[in-house]
Amino acid sequence: GEYEIINGLSYRLNLSFDRTDWQDTYFLPKYFVGDRYRNDIAYLNDTRGDHVITLIENTLNFSRQFGKHNLTLLAGYTAQYGRWQQLSGHAEGYEKPYFKVIDAGPNLPKSVTGTQTEHAISSLLGRINYSYDDKYLLTANFRRDGSSRFGKDYRWGNFPSLAVGWKISSESFFQVGFINALKLRAGYGIIGNEQSVPDYQYAAYLNQYTTYVIGNQLPPASIQTQLASEDIHWEEKTTMSVGLDAAFLANSLEFSVDYYYNEATDLLLRLPLPLSNGSNANPYQNAASMSNTGWEFYVSYRKRSGDFYYEINANASTLKNEVLKLGRLDVPINTWMSNTEVGKPVGEIYGWEMIGIFQTREEIDNSPYQTAAPGDVKFRDMNTLDTDGNPTGEPDDIISDDDRIYLGSALPKVTGGININLGYKGFDLSVFMQGGYGNKIVNRIYQIMNEMKYGNYSLESYENYWRLIDPDQPELGGTTNEYPRPTVNNPNNNTRMSQRFLQDGSYLKVQNLQLGYSLNSSTLARIPVVDNLRIYVSAQNLFTFTKYDGYDPDIGNDGLFYRGLDNGSYPSPRTFLAGIKITL
Repeated sequence: GEYEIINGLSYRLNLSFDRTDWQDTYFLPKYFVGDRYRNDIAYLNDTRGDHVITLIENTLNFSRQFGKHNLTLLAGYTAQYGRWQQLSGHAEGYEKPYFKVIDAGPNLPKSVTGTQTEHAISSLLGRINYSYDDKYLLTANFRRDGSSRFGKDYRWGNFPSLAVGWKISSESFFQVGFINALKLRAGYGIIGNEQSVPDYQYAAYLNQYTTYVIGNQLPPASIQTQLASEDIHWEEKTTMSVGLDAAFLANSLEFSVDYYYNEATDLLLRLPLPLSNGSNANPYQNAASMSNTGWEFYVSYRKRSGDFYYEINANASTLKNEVLKLGRLDVPINTWMSNTEVGKPVGEIYGWEMIGIFQTREEIDNSPYQTAAPGDVKFRDMNTLDTDGNPTGEPDDIISDDDRIYLGSALPKVTGGININLGYKGFDLSVFMQGGYGNKIVNRIYQIMNEMKYGNYSLESYENYWRLIDPDQPELGGTTNEYPRPTVNNPNNNTRMSQRFLQDGSYLKVQNLQLGYSLNSSTLARIPVVDNLRIYVSAQNLFTFTKYDGYDPDIGNDGLFYRGLDNGSYPSPRTFLAGIKITL
């Protein structure tokens, strides 16, 4: 609801309530498909819960024009509350005919677990929009946000922003015929984020159901089982940008360019701690900072010639990411596929360099030591080089964790898109394409299907795996220098992270294509009460041009340090639509 108090001053109230209820039932019967595929105890999991979100927003808006001055003010208070709760039951030992309720499970003990979390956030906000003579523009914002995800002394954060603009083309001294608009703008702002951390992570966990030896007795006791950082607080992202907008040739050609610098500080991460701390989980800490810099471009051109009309819009952006801080000691964070260290991009892909397949026992004996047999992957001894490829000393002749190097970045160098609209008489055609260039993807599915153990193989590895050319003459070597031998135990760890499982993630996707026809006015005049009628067909996710072997190169990211990991995300469907739009 909105109420105008006086001319130019209004109060607006926004209320919302959302509730979601669910029940999930999972039952696994007994089965036997072989020694490796069997289930001897039938069990049931029954889970139900609900999620509630309430929101209230109060804002005052004031707008007034004084001569060449135009002023708009906004002040507000908002509050949001959310509750999530769930109850789960487990029972097992079911026999046919299966009666799928918890009480029908004969085995004891049955188990019940329940969880509930609450989350609240409140905000004070204000905004000033001011312009003078529609040439000099200013926008200032301020937010003060408080979140229940942080301790009482760290809940509030202040987040200001400022943007200014100058319409150079509106100045009397600017007289350039083919330039219809020219605007210079700049901005600075800070925003906060509390979504990176779950609820209650500022409080330590206690086990209240343990005992402690005192003399010959075991009295009840409590012990801290998980560490917590009481001082965790808002993440902050500072953004600075400068840009230029221009329009040419009677506004048929538009162009804009931006340079941006973003710095994210106090990022909330689980930094690894030694197990000697006694905690079963690493606590969240405001431990990291990183920067993103780059350029953003936009261009648009439109033209009409008789009954023919076309418009082309294109955008592109570049990105350079750099880690600025990692904890108090800047200790790199290492995973099985990536390494994150100060001065490098976050989650850069990290592993060994494969240089072939061992063909003979003699080749193994003359190579740096690794637990290998003929047919295993041969890795390069990189101790003589640092991560930039510079000499560091004598080789140690052992393949170890120290031989890992940076293999590539999961962050694309350039992303962008293009939108094309065409029209001729009643026909219209639109095409939207988007893509990225210069990133790598770890194809985890391909890696699993090249383990050469029990299970499924990729077709190429099965047909081409290493085998002796002549079993009676092993000194002749094998049949391939690319695919290792099958081995159940895999003592050489042939499937460790290497460039063998790294693929080019560049792609161009025809995301949307639509063809339509609208009836002309003379035809519509013969159809009672119909003002407009359009028939269309469209296709989504129509084509993807890429060298990537997975389902879709446009994958998500599994956390901050596992970027570029394709765990077999569900492929995007190709969708065809046909429709009729009628306006009465």
